[in-house]
Amino acid sequence: MSLRRLYYALPPNIRLLLRKVVYAPLDLFGQDQYDSGLKVPPRGLIYTGSGDFKETGERFVSYFKKYGLRPNDNVLDIGSGIGRIALPLCGFLKGQYVGLDIMPQGINWCKKNITSKCDNFEFRLIKAKNDLYNDQGLDAIDIKFPVADNHFNFACLISVFTHMLPDEVEHYLEQIHKSLSSDGICFSTFFIFESPNELKTNNFLEFHMQDARYALMDESVKSANVAYNKTYLWSIFVQKGFDVLDYRPGKWKDILAPDDFQDFVVLKKR
Repeated sequence: MSLRRLYYALPPNIRLLLRKVVYAPLDLFGQDQYDSGLKVPPRGLIYTGSGDFKETGERFVSYFKKYGLRPNDNVLDIGSGIGRIALPLCGFLKGQYVGLDIMPQGINWCKKNITSKCDNFEFRLIKAKNDLYNDQGLDAIDIKFPVADNHFNFACLISVFTHMLPDEVEHYLEQIHKSLSSDGICFSTFFIFESPNELKTNNFLEFHMQDARYALMDESVKSANVAYNKTYLWSIFVQKGFDVLDYRPGKWKDILAPDDFQDFVVLKKR
């Protein structure tokens, strides 16, 4: 059994505890900080992806600005985690920021360390279950975003749809569409394939087809990583009221891809 599969075989709460133990020695040496003075969370508390936490968040914020994010916009960060996007936005964003996440520890850390210093930033818990992160709560298809309709100019989901199944993705797209103002932008990341052969030739992740819509990396922890057929995705984008503004393949499929590890898609509300 690979280390990745062994890790996914553990219950969600044990995975989080293991991370704290592994990174405890490094966290003794202090934390990096942003230009705003806000600190990067301790490594043992970070549960949102690998790589350099600070650099990754700053890179995505630079993408958002490229696609039109302005200081006075209202931003909805779905899967806000432990502040990877919120922290580099502090000091830039003057409009309202709302972060939604299913992990109480992320919400609590962000309220204590971000909202206390940036009072236009709010964090709200979604009580949804997910077999990678949280085994308690409602099914994702029953979740209603606790935000106002037609309020946000910009929504982002970084490595969220990569951990959701088709019905859940479709439901979240409906919720995002309701939340966005006219012509609002949604920036999201995916693993996207056009042919099943692409799932067998990449050097990073191994996916297994489930049906014509999607493939799973680990069938015992379905939310571990999910890849989507491009034709299916584009059809549901249209059904849910979005136009595709841009699509950039990621390094997971092509190491020479210029942008990020995951593919990203930029949508505009019709």
